[in-house]
Amino acid sequence: MLAFQKWHSLIEMKRYTVRFMHHLDGIDFLKGILRTKYNQYDSMILPLIKWLKKRCQFVPSTTVVDMKVAIKAMTKR
Repeated sequence: MLAFQKWHSLIEMKRYTVRFMHHLDGIDFLKGILRTKYNQYDSMILPLIKWLKKRCQFVPSTTVVDMKVAIKAMTKR
């Protein structure tokens, strides 16, 4: 939880409870929580970086301020 003051934890818990109310019935067995076979970094981040490197140019210490998306034949490139 991201509590800055003592009462913030309670407010955040209420928000999370309301937001994920539909998952509370399976909380004893952690049903409804998406899990990966390996850790999240190896299962999600590394494949995404590999996919992006084939399609994008990574330049360290830069900030993207504008991006143009070409739409042709209902596909984005």
